[in-house]
Amino acid sequence: MEETPSSFNVTSKVREVFVSVIFLKVGEIDTLQETFEADVYIKVRWRECTLDHGTNKSLDEASQSKMWNPKIQIQNIIGSPRTRLSTEVEFTSQGDAYIIETRRIKGTFSENLELHNFPFDVQDLSVLITTELSDNQVSLLEDEKELSRVNPRGFLDAQEWTLRDHVEATQNVNLSHEIFATKKKYPTLTFTFIAFRRPGFFIWNIIFVMGLISSLSMTTFAIPFSGTEHRLQITATLVLTGVAFKFTASQSLPKIPYLTYLDTHILGCMIILSGACVWHAVISLIPSASLALTLDRVAFGVLVASLFLFHLLFGLVVYCKLRCKKAHNDKAEKLYHEKAVAVYPDVYTKKLRRKPLFNKNNRNKRIATGPI
Repeated sequence: MEETPSSFNVTSKVREVFVSVIFLKVGEIDTLQETFEADVYIKVRWRECTLDHGTNKSLDEASQSKMWNPKIQIQNIIGSPRTRLSTEVEFTSQGDAYIIETRRIKGTFSENLELHNFPFDVQDLSVLITTELSDNQVSLLEDEKELSRVNPRGFLDAQEWTLRDHVEATQNVNLSHEIFATKKKYPTLTFTFIAFRRPGFFIWNIIFVMGLISSLSMTTFAIPFSGTEHRLQITATLVLTGVAFKFTASQSLPKIPYLTYLDTHILGCMIILSGACVWHAVISLIPSASLALTLDRVAFGVLVASLFLFHLLFGLVVYCKLRCKKAHNDKAEKLYHEKAVAVYPDVYTKKLRRKPLFNKNNRNKRIATGPI
């Protein structure tokens, strides 16, 4: 392993720690609880000058206790996860020593889901890595010698989601710490992968059916406007059906203070139903039969046009949002594949067509399949 001289400065107080993450398995993504389950492999690497030019690659507990440690923590883990930790020493060709700390964590992680576009949403799922040391003591960096990645074959919720195989790392600082209530800044490193929701269930079971229900309100105009009570009875029943669908949709979401696309569609359909219901009540107040007939036809045309334009606009907005998100994701994925070619030229082709990282010949097979 080669490292540039600038990567570590023995006179500097800030120690550079290099981190890489592999998402071995991703379990259920719970939209209601805003959590996801994952089996994560984290590799942490830092320089240890006191071990330079040595030969022993193993460390006992006594030796580890005397050495500097970045005190890595996972900030968004929930509960007490199952963890397996190991430490060893790795030497470069020049004899420079690096401490390699690996941990495999299987647990549940919290995530603030952005649900404005639900059920056509794309979620960034992250593992937030931080340290008990402040930013003037340690700097967390993405390891350029290792490729952070996610294993799509280990995804257990594929019926509802589609995973993209690239991982992005973002540096930041925390102004607060879950243990220490101080004014210090703590470095953080966030590893994020992308999950696209499969909206088919919500399209066919809620959006499509709600569109049919709202279109049925147009059939009430077949009843003569003199039969106001019959028109109102049918339309009110359709409105109550829409309320039931809104209640069903709310069971799939946490209590969020904004409207999702699904909410917007259901409420839009209910507004059209309510407009038809109000019109059927108003027309009974018009004394002239000829005027009432003319206005009834105009109202029918307005409601039909409103229903058509609403669904057309809704479809165009969803399509444009998905195209923009896909273009942004494709750009990030292209950069990731270029990096993958540089790190693992024997696994990735020059044409950026991915070969499986988790195969029987891969050196990480024991990590991907071993028990925790």
